Amino acid sequence: MFHIVWSSRRLLARTATILSSLLWLFTVVGFGQTHDPKCIRVSGFYEEQIVSTGCTSVIGLCTTYRYQGNLVADNFFTAATIVPTADTPLTGVVFATGESILTNVHIAGKRGALTIKNAAVFHTTGDGELLDVQTIVAGAGDLIGATGVIRAVGTFVNGAGRSVFDGFVCLP
Repeated sequence: MFHIVWSSRRLLARTATILSSLLWLFTVVGFGQTHDPKCIRVSGFYEEQIVSTGCTSVIGLCTTYRYQGNLVADNFFTAATIVPTADTPLTGVVFATGESILTNVHIAGKRGALTIKNAAVFHTTGDGELLDVQTIVAGAGDLIGATGVIRAVGTFVNGAGRSVFDGFVCLP
C-alpha cells in the first residue's frame, strides 16, 4: 500500500512538473508575440473632445480625436456602458466600455481602418484621470486581420481631455 501511494505521488509530481513546464512554455510563446517582427510598437498622444453629431451611444457619450505619433488615425469613440462600483461614492471612479472606429489609419507604410474595443477606468472628480485598454479586434484595407493592444493614460474634464498612448499593432 505504501509503495502504491508513493508511486502515485511521484506520478502526480512528474505530471505537475510537465504541466507546469508546458504552461510556462505557452506563456513565454504567448507573451513573446509582441516581439514578433509583424508587431509594430506604437506611441504618441491625442486630444479628445465630446461630440453629439453622429453619436449613437445608448448612454449619450461619444468623443472624437486624432492619434498622433507613429500611429496616425482619426477616431470616433462610442461609449456602451459606464459602471459604478460600491466604492464609486468614496473614490469617484467608474468603469467605462465602448468601441472606437479608427479611420485614415497610417502605420508603418500601411493604410486602412481599425476597430477597437475600449475598457477604461475613469476618475469622475478632480483632474478626471483615466486609464484605457484599447483592444484591436478588426482591421480593413492594409490592416485586415490586425490585432494588438494599446494603453492610454490621460485626463478628461469638462468634455475634453489629453492622453498619451503606447502599445502594439500586429499585422498578419
